[in-house]
Amino acid sequence: FFFKQKTAYEMQRGLVGSEMCIRDSNTYVGMPIPKKVVEVYSSKSTDGRKIRSSSFIDKLSARLNPIDRICFTGGECAGITTALAVCAQKLNELGVPTFVVPDAEGILVRGGLNLAHAQRDQDSRVRYQISLTKIRMALEDVFTDIANDNYPDERTLILCERGLRDGAGEFTGQLWQALLDETGWTNSQLRDNRYDMVLHLVTAADGAEDFFYSQKGEGTLISETAEEDAIRKDKRTQFAWVGHPCFNVIDNSVGSFNNKVDRCLDRCLLYKSDAAD
Repeated sequence: FFFKQKTAYEMQRGLVGSEMCIRDSNTYVGMPIPKKVVEVYSSKSTDGRKIRSSSFIDKLSARLNPIDRICFTGGECAGITTALAVCAQKLNELGVPTFVVPDAEGILVRGGLNLAHAQRDQDSRVRYQISLTKIRMALEDVFTDIANDNYPDERTLILCERGLRDGAGEFTGQLWQALLDETGWTNSQLRDNRYDMVLHLVTAADGAEDFFYSQKGEGTLISETAEEDAIRKDKRTQFAWVGHPCFNVIDNSVGSFNNKVDRCLDRCLLYKSDAAD
């Protein structure tokens, strides 16, 4: 899944990586990225109304440099939150305006959501996932607005903690289809047209088992199938994103968690360099 390269700390901003995506595709290189954002904002809601006004769409189209959205997703104890925070800090230090969209589910839980109750049966699970996806959409759109207003002439990165297709990894195909039928959304709309790049960080249960158990906390009751369950769920989440033109899997074969974070930062820097050329 990976190509040998220098770490982000050894790179210069002007360096361009020859390969970055799992899929052998150059479609993202030099693409008019603002058009992707415009398509999302131009899409109609279920009642037929436009999500954004034409004046805002015109503003995005007129940008000299695009707003690139990168989704950080992955498995249990994969280090997503830490990797995202470090990448955002380093990118801003390098002069790349970068925003972070927080995890919507984390916001809900801190606000008092009982996850078990919200997913007590199949109907509840579908309704909850629809609500969660709408919140993620809203947060991503707000940060896109802010990025456009604050940096109208600079290439800007928006790093999203989790993405709209993560829900597909939680469901069977039948339940996910029920969600799509209920909302009128499409897989392409939620996956391909929403993010310019997707980084999947593999669960620590697959290749970094000591870290996986250390994150569970001392004295925590852990089931005998915890590793298998985490890996199985990780694979489902990966599968949910297969098909995105710039999908990267960051596994645990890199020797340390710091190296794993470096690899994420490399991808962000290389994407910016490639797209800017």
